[in-house]
Amino acid sequence: MDAGPNRQECGLQLWLASVEAAVHAEHSPRIRELLTQGMREGRSGLAAGLLDIPEDAVDNQTLRTIGALQLALMSGLLMQWTLDPDHAPTEHDITQGLIGLAARISDTSHA
Repeated sequence: MDAGPNRQECGLQLWLASVEAAVHAEHSPRIRELLTQGMREGRSGLAAGLLDIPEDAVDNQTLRTIGALQLALMSGLLMQWTLDPDHAPTEHDITQGLIGLAARISDTSHA
């Protein structure tokens, strides 16, 4: 009996559908409106999850910084894992990259 697609395959299909919808949003104000609303909710949910706070407690600053950064990282990583999975960064690579980036930003901000 075929168990159907696994969670990873479903996630990939959802990601690909999101990319396709983004292309269509360029020509459809309604699709753009739905996607931008979803991104706003995504930023809020990601920040709340990371900070372990209720989503309605996420302030605008946190939404525009932590939530936006998480969404940007996630989108970029998904693109890399989709298009070039053999060379996409691992969890360790991502962690080391964030540490290195934070150190670099910290060093230049004190100069």
